[in-house]
Amino acid sequence: MRRRRWKMTTQPMTRGKMLSGMRCFCTLGGKPFKDKNPLQWWKENEKKFPSLAVVARSYLAAPATSTPSERLFSAAENIVSKKRARLTKEHVDMLTFLHSNSK
Repeated sequence: MRRRRWKMTTQPMTRGKMLSGMRCFCTLGGKPFKDKNPLQWWKENEKKFPSLAVVARSYLAAPATSTPSERLFSAAENIVSKKRARLTKEHVDMLTFLHSNSK
């Protein structure tokens, strides 16, 4: 089964373009999509903020299945064992974060 991907912009994302997009977005003030679905707002304003739209969609899109969360719980279960029962919550969070981002 193929995963659907959002249409990516053809422009390379540079730091300068990202910063100028951020400045322009910040001039809107308040909450630009207060009464709108954020994904719809970004789709409509993709031409105005191409770099930010790609980033926003990647963070706003929710996974269609529970597989990622189940995988995270499984990784946490492997990290916290009887020998590691004294790990603090912060250390478990850090180890889980490192494990999930090391791939």
